[in-house]
Order: sequence, then structure tokens, then C-alpha cells
Amino acid sequence: MWVSSDWGAHWSQTYPDPNGTDQYWYTAASSGDGSHLIVGEYSNSGGNRGRLFFSADGGATWNETQPAGVSEQNWTFVTVSNDGSRYMAGIYGGLLYTGVLSGGIISWTSSGLNGLWEFGASSGDASHLFAGALIGRLYLGTLSGGVYSWSETQPAGAVNYGWTTGAMSSDASHLIAGISGGQVFVSMNGGANWSETKPVIDQNWNCVASSGDGKYLMAGHDQRLYRSINGGATWSEIQPSGNFNRNWNLSASSSDGTILLAGYSNGHLYFSTNGTTATPSWSLTTPPGNVLKPWQTGAIATDNKHMIVGSYANQGRLYTGTLAAGVITWTEAGTAAIGVRRDWVTTAISGDGTYVMAGNNFDWDGFAGRLYLGILTGGVYSWSEIRPSGLNADLDWNVTAMSADGSIMMAAAATGTNPGGLYFSYDGGAHWTSPTDYWISTWSDQSWATGVMSSDGNYIVVGDDLSLYESTDAGITWSPSNLPADLYNAGYSFSAAAGSSDASHLIAESSGFGLYVSAIGGKASNLTQVQNLTQVTF
Repeated sequence: MWVSSDWGAHWSQTYPDPNGTDQYWYTAASSGDGSHLIVGEYSNSGGNRGRLFFSADGGATWNETQPAGVSEQNWTFVTVSNDGSRYMAGIYGGLLYTGVLSGGIISWTSSGLNGLWEFGASSGDASHLFAGALIGRLYLGTLSGGVYSWSETQPAGAVNYGWTTGAMSSDASHLIAGISGGQVFVSMNGGANWSETKPVIDQNWNCVASSGDGKYLMAGHDQRLYRSINGGATWSEIQPSGNFNRNWNLSASSSDGTILLAGYSNGHLYFSTNGTTATPSWSLTTPPGNVLKPWQTGAIATDNKHMIVGSYANQGRLYTGTLAAGVITWTEAGTAAIGVRRDWVTTAISGDGTYVMAGNNFDWDGFAGRLYLGILTGGVYSWSEIRPSGLNADLDWNVTAMSADGSIMMAAAATGTNPGGLYFSYDGGAHWTSPTDYWISTWSDQSWATGVMSSDGNYIVVGDDLSLYESTDAGITWSPSNLPADLYNAGYSFSAAAGSSDASHLIAESSGFGLYVSAIGGKASNLTQVQNLTQVTF
């Protein structure tokens, strides 16, 4: 277990359980200032004890804080009030407890509620509590005279559902709860009334895009295309006229959200110039010599004029475009340095369009996976291959990103003759280095598939088959994102992500678990799953 006292820039390892450094840590919570911490273990056959531990000094020292007569339980959630005085903890297949800190000791009281507790949430002062159980009910706890009274708060007809996640606003007025494989419900009046909120049915999400402020989002799956103009709170279908059940693979947005690009597999490429509306209008745009293409990747510069798109398979082509007077003029990047047919899967562009990057995958037609840089001079891009030192050419380049001025560049590969790797250049692509940080070099499987970089190059999110990882210092040090499941549970397979210009707001797609967004005002590590919700953070 690790703690950080500087917003995640540095981490130190801490050992709450004196009987073993490696325990099955399942849940943790912190007071508002980080001084009071509580963590819980999940008991299993591997020797994990299933206890609760408490710290009043930010994790420097720990003490066990078990309710009387309770030992070796499956603690699934803990909560702490902002001032660190009140606590709640739940057992999967057991009781729900509330606690009060006095004299350095937490005194626990049973709520009398028994269930397969999955989540718990607290208002800022812990005067109101919210908890949910799998194949059970939702409950509200209200503090009066030092005692909590509990009442059931169910959305109409939603009884004995598989509640797996929930959250409560600081003032207890807003609640949200999600069902495994089912609906998401919200309440705007403290649980008195509920309404269902879910953008679409479960789908295989393929592409995502975000405006610079994270307010305008776009996401496409293997049938439809959707738009959100409020950071993912609500969604509208924005299918171009007559195009239903298309496999949307390309989505790109300008920084202000007004200019959009969208393309589907073996199909057409569309653009919109009124993307900040809930239902933008679309126009067909056709690069020279274009037939139906398997569109895969695209990026738009913050100047709203320059862009780059790519397709893959036997029809793979790379194009740069310029928008003027409502028309995009496309130029194929088919030079001797690049070739004319590759599996283009990733593109990036600087703020003014001066620099563009593109990467392709190795294919069985003999086209090795390469990484290219284009520099705009006199209205024409000159292209050259850029390859980190010592790397074989046959790599599946899946990720490219750059800062707004093009000085910081990121590229990541997944598979091929060489193992996958994550690389950074701090001199415009002239030289490349690979991070040696613990999380990147040890815990990631390095099958990199997606990445997002802030406009200044400092805030970065990358994803592989295990998790998402974050850096706040231009790729030097890293930490795992706060995903809604065990960090080491392979299968997330994050393959698309987009973020705001400061990378604090993120939309990411996992082929195994669905679509995730971080709410406006949040951080990239605070992800809400749009489908099959398993974690929400207010």
C-alpha cells in the first residue's frame, strides 16, 4: 500500500498490517486533509486476514480498528468524514458498521443491516450516509442525537438488484447508484426521487474524442455515434443522416469542440463545424482518390484549420487537411519516406498544425510498423521516420501525442518483433528516452494502446491491457489511475482515450469493460464508467 502527500507526485510505501506486508487490500478512504486514513482487507484462502486499520497521521503509523467480536471479514468499503471524526465500513456477506473517533480510538456500532455490501458513501460531515448491497437494497443513514437511523431508498421497482456502486455529494443532496450489467440511477433530492440515466445500451466502444475543456465529448461504437455537451452527464445520438449501425472507428474534436471528424469502417469520412450543439450537422468530406475506407485515426489542431486522418488495412492511407470556407482540402502523405499504403492507427498534431505525427502497425503484406514526423513548411508537410534508438522497425505503434508547441512528444508500441515500449522526446523528436519508473517498468504489461497528453506536455495518461497510468511531470514518474476494479486484473484493454487540454478530464474506452468519463472538475483518475457502472466520484 502506498500514500502520497503531494498530490500524487511522490509515493511512499506503508504497511498497515504488522502480520504481513502483502495483504489483499480492498478499500481505503481519507479525511479531507489526508491526516485520517482507514483501509480494509478482504479475507481469502491465501492467508489474508480481513481486518480494518486506522491512521491519524497520514499513514505514518497504523492501528487495528476492528468492531468488537469481528475478525477476518471481507471488508468491501470504508468512508471517512471530512474532519476524520466519523466512519462507516461494510462487509460483503455481513453487517454494516458506523464508527466515531474519540481519544484516538474508533468506537464501532452495528447498523443491524446485513447484506452483501458493495459500496458506501458519506456526506462531507457524515450527517448522511449512503450504502448499497448486491442482490439487495439501497439505504440512507441520517445522524440525529449521535445515532444513525436507517431507511430504504429504492428507485421505483428496483428491488433486490445488483447494486455495485454509488456516491453522494458533499451536501447529501445528489446521489448516484449503479447496477452490475444494468441501469444507472440518480437522485437530485437526497434519495426522495430517482431517475434512470444511461446514454445507450452496452456496446463495443471503438473511438472517443474530447474538447479542450472536457465539456464536449464524442464516442462511437460498432453501431452508433454519440455526443455529450456536458462532460458526459447526458448523451445524444448524432448519427449522420441515413447512416445507421455503422462501425465508427474514427472520432476527433477541435479544442473548442466546434470542429468534428468522424469515420466508420469501410465507409465515409464526415465533418461538422457546429459540434458544440447536441445534434451537430454533418457534411461528407472525401480525400483525393478516396473510396470507402476503414477509417481509424484522426486529430485536429487547436487553430481549427489543420487536421490529419488515417485509415488501415489494404486501403490504408494518411492525409493532412486544411479547413477553409467550410471545405476541407486533403493532401495524401504518400511520399517515398512513408509509402502509400500502411495500417495507420495513431495520429497527433501540434496546436498550430506545424508538427504532425503518425504511427502504423506491422502488417503481413510486408509493411513494417513505423513512426513518422511531418513538419509544415510553406504549406507542405515534409516527412521523415523517427525511431527511438535501438528499436527494430517492426513495431505496432498504437499511441502518439505531443504538446501544443510540439516540443514534447510521446509514442508507444504494443507488439511486434520487439516488446512494446513507451518513449518520450523532449527535443521535437530528435532523441527518445523510455521511462524507468516502477509502475511503468514493473507493473504495466507495456502493450500500450492509448494515451493522452496535456497541451503543456506535463500531464499524461497512458493505457495498456492492465490499467491506465498517470504522470504529472512529463512522463518521468507515474502512478496507476483509480480504476473501478483490481489494478492487476488484466482485461481492461484500453484502446482509445481523449482528454481536455490540461488532461484533467478524460474519456476512455475499454474493450473489456466499456466507456469511462471523468466529470468536469474532476481528474483523469476519477473515472465513471458509462456502461456497467462500477465507480463514481463526486
